[in-house]
Amino acid sequence: MDRKSERIEGLDLAGSPRTPRETSSRQAWLLWGLGAVFVLILAVFFYPRSTVIADETCYLSAARYLLNGKAFDRFSEAWFYKNVGFYQRTFFSASPTFSALLIPFVAMGWRSAFVLGVLSHILGFGGLIYVFRRRGLPIGWAVLYLLHPTAVLYSHTVMADVPSSALVVLILCILHRDRPNHFAAGLVMGLLLLVKLSNFPLIAAFGLLFFLSDVVRKRSSPDSRKLRLRWVHLGLGMLPGVILFLIVNVVLFNSPLGNGYVGRDSGYFRWHYFLEHFPFYLVALMAMYPLMLISPVFLSGKYRWEMRLSCLAGIVFFAFYFYVDKGDVWYASLVLGLRFHLIFIPFYVIGYAQMLTRLARAVKRVVLVRLALVGATVILAGADVVMCALYAKETGRAWERQERLHEALSTGATVLAPLYASKYLNAAARPDLRIVRVITYRDFVYVADEVTPPAWLLVPRPNPESAVLRNQLIEMVRGVFELEASPRRVDGLEVWRLTRKRVTPEGATSRSGLSLPSVGRLTREGLPVRAVTAGDLREPDRRRCRLSHVGQYDRAFPGL
Repeated sequence: MDRKSERIEGLDLAGSPRTPRETSSRQAWLLWGLGAVFVLILAVFFYPRSTVIADETCYLSAARYLLNGKAFDRFSEAWFYKNVGFYQRTFFSASPTFSALLIPFVAMGWRSAFVLGVLSHILGFGGLIYVFRRRGLPIGWAVLYLLHPTAVLYSHTVMADVPSSALVVLILCILHRDRPNHFAAGLVMGLLLLVKLSNFPLIAAFGLLFFLSDVVRKRSSPDSRKLRLRWVHLGLGMLPGVILFLIVNVVLFNSPLGNGYVGRDSGYFRWHYFLEHFPFYLVALMAMYPLMLISPVFLSGKYRWEMRLSCLAGIVFFAFYFYVDKGDVWYASLVLGLRFHLIFIPFYVIGYAQMLTRLARAVKRVVLVRLALVGATVILAGADVVMCALYAKETGRAWERQERLHEALSTGATVLAPLYASKYLNAAARPDLRIVRVITYRDFVYVADEVTPPAWLLVPRPNPESAVLRNQLIEMVRGVFELEASPRRVDGLEVWRLTRKRVTPEGATSRSGLSLPSVGRLTREGLPVRAVTAGDLREPDRRRCRLSHVGQYDRAFPGL
């Protein structure tokens, strides 16, 4: 292929053509080094003391089971089916692949897991500098990725979002080489799907446009046939990851298309979510960096349509999803709410750089645009410092609360906690605790058969919004267990001691009139409850069984 056809041209701030080689390698390494030092300083001075997100505990707990080998013993606590009902999930409610990436860090202590996010962010920044050089763009604009508040905040958590964003940058790096390795890019896409299922919109949109651009390409050059085969190489690279993804779903979630997030009939994708979340994403993307929402329109060069469709797919897909991270104030919601969009931020930043580069050429205000970038860098760096300081303070308060909470619990205790309350326990710091998470009240009917007193119930103290839910949960628990007269109170949490079980092994009826049959009896009566293995059916007392479909749960427990 002609070298000129491979050149990815861009414009510098002055508007003159620039080839990738004109950007000094020394300048690129210097910028990456300064950015890495800044991120490391934030990590050293504001290192989190504890986890504060429920999914962080899930990732760390799964990593610990993988490290100890218990994750492969289906009769171990790792396989205890903690959540049923709307959530078709086992212990590995989050991605087991991301938990596997945490193993080297967890082996050194659970607090070391925070290092993965920091390292991923640094490597992602370096990769984006390389992409900017290959596209002929001024590398200084890559700072907007490094200092993006959402990326900086979640780099201080044990979450898969920042590592996923770094993998997207790695894909771009592979595709922007002089000789792109499409098979290697496909391998990384397969890993991206394994690391986090919500990365699917980017993979689907990018892969679809990649396929269409090759299939409809006209035979304009002798190499056109070779170019049209790029999607084949990309697909073959993705195949191992997709196959492993399906195998994991079959093993953990009973179905190739099962997952650890929501069931097929969960109702977690609805039109009324779209009407609320779509405007939020538009405003957040437009306001975080002024006019960044429209920046994909200004993308030019290779893979511009793939990146454009990916950004659009991300907005539409997550607008239908029920969950958006929100804070107590509007600017906190602005930062937290873009978590799902971190995988698209590299595309937005590239488009943003090209958009402002064109603007500088059009208005002939090169110095003004450069000063705006410098000013934005200073402001963002200062905002990131303040944000990380506040977050470190919040994790410190969470750690102190967890310490007081752990003092109230006996060693090796079984703790029954709703999902929104289980994050206060920090199971990584107390691996001796047996934490049974309950997401819906239907879950409780199942897990009650697995909990033997003495045990503990953890619920947040009621407020006007949660009082009804809290009272319903307490009433549900009282129908099965005898509780102490009054709970212990620890920083806004109620710790109830479960002293004795009211129901017999064959089931009973609670004071609320709810039928509470045991899982063992359901298995013997042939009701639609499917065990993990054939051995479970022969040994129903182990009660390690799962429901193969949400509707089967409704038929098994008609009283709910």
